Amino acid sequence: TREANLATAMITKSDNAATTSLWKQLGTTKVKGFLKAAGMTRTVPGSGGYWGLTQINVQDEQKLLSLVTAKNTVLSDNSRAYILKLMGKVVSSQRWGTPAGAPSSVAVHVKNGWLQRSTYGWRVHSIGAFQGGGHDYTISVLTHGNSTMSYGVDTIQAVARVIHKDLTPTAAASSRYTPTSTPKEAFVAVPQK
Repeated sequence: TREANLATAMITKSDNAATTSLWKQLGTTKVKGFLKAAGMTRTVPGSGGYWGLTQINVQDEQKLLSLVTAKNTVLSDNSRAYILKLMGKVVSSQRWGTPAGAPSSVAVHVKNGWLQRSTYGWRVHSIGAFQGGGHDYTISVLTHGNSTMSYGVDTIQAVARVIHKDLTPTAAASSRYTPTSTPKEAFVAVPQK
C-alpha cells in the first residue's frame, strides 16, 4: 500500500518527502492525539507543518521505545512488530549511532535524526532497541551544539559503546557491532513542510 511504502522510506532511509506525505496525511491533531495517549508530554510537533522542527526530549524518546518494544494499549502487537521490522532494516549508511558496540548476539533496531541549525549547531540524535543476548534494552542519545554532524555521531557512538559494554560485559570486542559507514554531512535532513 501507499502508506507502507512511505513508512518504509521514512524509517529505513530517512526519506524527507515520504515523511512529509505521511505528516500531511495524519495532520497535527492525530499526531498530538498519539503523543497524549503515549504520555509523551514533552514532545511538541513542529509548527506550520514543519515536522523536522518537532521538539522532543530523551524521556519521551524512551517512552516511545518502550511502547515499540513492550506490550501496551497504545500500539497493537502488529504495529510494534512492523515498526521494529523497519528499524531493523535501516540502510547501511544510516546504521550509525546507538548500535555502535552492540554485541553481535542482539537484534539491532535504530532510527537516527540530524539537522544543522543556526543556533546550537548540528543536532544529531539516535535511538535504538536491542533484543537478545540475555536481556532487551533501549538507548536514546540526543545531542546539540555539535560543530559538525560527524562530531555528533562520534559522540553518540562513544556513549553507546560504553553502555553496550556495561550491559553486556562478556561479549568479545571482536563480536561487537561497528557502523558500516561514516555518515556524510550531505545527507542533511532539513525541516520539511
